[in-house]
Amino acid sequence: PLDGILDISCGHQPERHEAVDGMVRSALAVAAKAGPKKRDLDSVLEALANDRAERLRTNNHWAATVSSTYLSPRYRGDVGATVAETMRVNERVRAALAGPEGVSAVGA
Repeated sequence: PLDGILDISCGHQPERHEAVDGMVRSALAVAAKAGPKKRDLDSVLEALANDRAERLRTNNHWAATVSSTYLSPRYRGDVGATVAETMRVNERVRAALAGPEGVSAVGA
């Protein structure tokens, strides 16, 4: 399995917090037990590829890559390390998903 951080954000009214939190936790429990469905993962990968293609076309790819991680203590403001690490992680994810294990390679 690949290590990583899952960041979930969901806009909702404050009074709905407990209900929304319960729904998110329930969905995460199901995903952790059963893993992602291939069609869901394929949809996400297609959206990521389209987004990446658009960012490359408009030259926002590097701006987004650098700005999202540049100030992280992990890179200490090193642009080269930021870009190299981001590309390495993305390539590991793509390779794992394309391998024989497919979706199960990123399972919990």
